[in-house]
Amino acid sequence: MIAAETEPHWQALAKILGGDVAGNARFATNAARLQEREALDKIISAWTQTRDAFAVRDQLQNAGIPCGVAQTGEDLVNDPQLKERGFIVEVDNPRLGKVVLPNFPLHFTNAKLTRRWEFPVLGKDTETVLRDVVGYDAATIAAHKQDGVLE
Repeated sequence: MIAAETEPHWQALAKILGGDVAGNARFATNAARLQEREALDKIISAWTQTRDAFAVRDQLQNAGIPCGVAQTGEDLVNDPQLKERGFIVEVDNPRLGKVVLPNFPLHFTNAKLTRRWEFPVLGKDTETVLRDVVGYDAATIAAHKQDGVLE
């Protein structure tokens, strides 16, 4: 996502895009850029397709142009800023090992809030469901257990 919303943003973007855009009368004013939006989108698309999205983001942000990358789940989990802010955490689970999860997203000066992650064990509620939902009595549940039906 690139948001060249002001004239200084546009001038910086045009300079980075180079020849087809910088100094081109077709894109001289915001009204002209809006009228030529389709052509401009093609130029920007062609320019971004040959570059790493994160490198483009860094280059444009360093030039003062608001922009960002549409990130995948893997990108978010590996995002150094999210890790630094404590939003992405590794949680030890006795059954699953290390699990990477989002932490509580808000930080308060006088309160430390954290998420408590629970990982239910498969089959934990089987007896309750069989008794309270299905309507089995204790003898039927015990017989199913003994027969290995509930494993």
